[in-house]
Amino acid sequence: MLVGIDIGGTKTHILVAAPNTEDVHIVVPTAEWQRSYLLGDSANAERLVALYAAHVGAWTGVPLAVGAHGCDTEAQCEAFRVQLERVHPGPVDVVNDAELLGPAAGTQDPVLAVIVGTGSIVVGTTSDGGKVTSGGHGWLLGDPGSAPALAREAVRAVLQARDEGLDREILAERFLAHCQAADETELSYLFASDLRITRWGSIAPLIFDCAKEGSPLAQAIIESAAATLAADVARIRRRGAQGSTVVMAGGVAVNQPLLLEAFKRHVAAGHPELNVKLLTIPPVWGALERAKHLTETSPTKMKESNEYHQPVG
Repeated sequence: MLVGIDIGGTKTHILVAAPNTEDVHIVVPTAEWQRSYLLGDSANAERLVALYAAHVGAWTGVPLAVGAHGCDTEAQCEAFRVQLERVHPGPVDVVNDAELLGPAAGTQDPVLAVIVGTGSIVVGTTSDGGKVTSGGHGWLLGDPGSAPALAREAVRAVLQARDEGLDREILAERFLAHCQAADETELSYLFASDLRITRWGSIAPLIFDCAKEGSPLAQAIIESAAATLAADVARIRRRGAQGSTVVMAGGVAVNQPLLLEAFKRHVAAGHPELNVKLLTIPPVWGALERAKHLTETSPTKMKESNEYHQPVG
């Protein structure tokens, strides 16, 4: 038996797989089990394990691999791994969720991983196995291209357009209507008074709708986010990140082709030697692949793990 988990800012996807049985997929809001931030409550690990414990049953020594939004440093990954080891009956591997993308894409070679969803981060691996990241600082400080950060930039753009004395365009009209704000000033008050990530992240699709309808503001927001993500890729390469393939994943990346295409253009402009690939299967498969490698020290468990096949599309 193997357990793989992809912890995102919005949802958590758990995959439990055993030989000759149907895979078990458990998808829940991350807020259902996570209190505060990932390491902000020592009981988070116990609540997470409880979500799949019944499916593990009497199995012991079950390999568990986790890719976690919020584990951005080696120290954070190690801290959460230790917490999980206390409550999970088997070896545990914890990495940043972006590190699931390479294995999910069917390769053990280094890739430049880009996640753009509730948050965003770019992660790479150096020749000596070290991890380098750019971004991932939270939507109020950065996370370019993520749903809430796009909404933040849209509010800024609407306010700046008002300050320039420009006529309201469709982006402003849609945001004011959605937020039930009388004008741009009230919109700024609403933004500052309610900083829930889910509230502002849910508005992001409006930006892409407006861009398709010709809104210059919306188009500029998307282009800027894509350019910043491409710059983050360049940053980790300058710091030694290996690989010639950029694997992109996350809700915004998968569901909003305008951002993906803009990102590809900016990467090609600066680094034409890189190949950008969109991950079309859930990243949790990458966690399952990492769980397989936890069995390598046990010949018996390795034989079991070889029965699994990761369905790369």
